[in-house]
Amino acid sequence: MSDATSDALVQPPSVQPSGRASILINRDFALLWVGQIVSSIGDFALSATLALWIATRLAVNEPWAPLAVSGEFLALTIPVVLFGPLAGVFVDRWDKRRTMLTMDLARALLVGLLVLLAAPLGDDLPSTWILAGVYAVVALSSICSQLFNPSRLALIGDLVPPAQQARASSLMFMTVSLGVTIGPALAAPLYVAYGPVIALTFDALSFLVSFAVLWALRAPKGTRSETTAGGVLGELASGLRYFFHHRGLRTLLIVTALTLAGSSAINTLGIFFLTTNLQSPAAWFGLLSAATGIGILIGSLCAVWIVPRLGPVRSFWISVLVVGGLIAIYARQTDFISAVALLLLLGLPSAALNVAIGPLILAYTPRAMVGRAAAIFTPTTSLAAALSAALVGYLASTLLGGFDLSLGGIAFGPYDTVYLLSGVLIVASGIYAMGRLPVAHPGAAPGDAIEPS
Repeated sequence: MSDATSDALVQPPSVQPSGRASILINRDFALLWVGQIVSSIGDFALSATLALWIATRLAVNEPWAPLAVSGEFLALTIPVVLFGPLAGVFVDRWDKRRTMLTMDLARALLVGLLVLLAAPLGDDLPSTWILAGVYAVVALSSICSQLFNPSRLALIGDLVPPAQQARASSLMFMTVSLGVTIGPALAAPLYVAYGPVIALTFDALSFLVSFAVLWALRAPKGTRSETTAGGVLGELASGLRYFFHHRGLRTLLIVTALTLAGSSAINTLGIFFLTTNLQSPAAWFGLLSAATGIGILIGSLCAVWIVPRLGPVRSFWISVLVVGGLIAIYARQTDFISAVALLLLLGLPSAALNVAIGPLILAYTPRAMVGRAAAIFTPTTSLAAALSAALVGYLASTLLGGFDLSLGGIAFGPYDTVYLLSGVLIVASGIYAMGRLPVAHPGAAPGDAIEPS
């Protein structure tokens, strides 16, 4: 199917804010936003709590403790890759608000089971049994998220007029930034003082808060279920065909995957770059992560103003170019303070890049396929980042192990070389996006993007 001959498109209703326009757009989006702030803080608090619980209690003094901690990441990621695309079919079939309500209740109950395991009730169980229960709850919660997150994107498309969707995306990304910044900072002292029960209870309650605001939200008629033809696999196949035949969606996926693949080198080799190239103690590694988090939080605040003015297309490819350039510059750093400053700067375009993705998916996709488009995009880019992390670790350990090159008096080692190549790859993908992404004007029907000359 070509871009110009897409299936019949359904224009979502243009929901105008009542009274004067506000930064939170309208009442219903404001409710959704507040609920997602609480839920995001709870999610990141849960992740930090589980890592601490596994490392300091369930697998303490065990040689397999690092593997046990990484098992949480695998339990979170595997359902994204295996179930994510299929979940999009059901998101497109079902009522979006009702799906989100059901998933919030399910996740509250699942985390409630972890509270029981962490409470004195679980003291008599073997730690390996509790660990298996943790992995099961994380995996099932991840499946719920694969239904919740695409439904939220589709619901935003119904609640927010197209001209304000870039602002809505900025505000929603801010909830993630707040979660990353506040969640782990709350989890660690709560865990040290009270153990895992309090932090787990907080996360369960955060899902109930999200449920309550969704219940109070007035969903417009456009969010009701639509009758679709064909079986689940047929609908998945039609979604895949539309996605990969649409130049805008295809380009967005390729460029985002390459950007995540390149930037994953920062996370994978960060500790080695710190101790080798920056010649700083490993204890300072947390400061590098904090700098990136603060930059992303500031960037999400700035994106509320920048992305609507530049437009999602220009915001996306400009951000990709800046991210790639900053990573290439970061590769040549030998001073800790300048490295921290660069990582803080790196958070700014990273936020704008993420903010632009949601409005572009909504602009390029018929409303009846938004769930499938989001559910194809997220697992694919997540898989690209995971594979890249594995590849980068392999290269640094084998082919580039002991790598030492001098060109024009400039020394190159294994870690800075990987960073430099990653930056170049991201810049190249930004140049590719510059000429390939169709321009979508606010108010146009989904899929009616104007092709660049």
